[in-house]
Amino acid sequence: MNANEYQRLEQEDNVFDFSTLSATRKLLEENGKLEVAQRIDQILANGGIDKQSQHDAYARLADFYRITLPAEDIEVTIDMLLDLEASAVTSDGQTTTLASFYGSLLDAWNDLLQRSGRDT
Repeated sequence: MNANEYQRLEQEDNVFDFSTLSATRKLLEENGKLEVAQRIDQILANGGIDKQSQHDAYARLADFYRITLPAEDIEVTIDMLLDLEASAVTSDGQTTTLASFYGSLLDAWNDLLQRSGRDT
């Protein structure tokens, strides 16, 4: 696979990077959403997009994954991230680093829902 093909694949509507996907999986697990976390584990184990030949085969942080979750799982994830973001804002409404982190994950999952035409 050449660099152009790889770039095209990583920009598809249903593709997330390793960091986003693994952080989401960890939060789902920590918040008792074990079924969704397990489905993300399956994606991490089986859904990696083949890397271009120049990538280090062991550099997992450079991996991208196709998200093949049902809309219900995406909605569970979005709801959880909304709650986490809201709880990380200070009592006077100021954002925190943690709230920004949750917000960035929330943006990614909301974008996935919108781009994939699975709005509810």
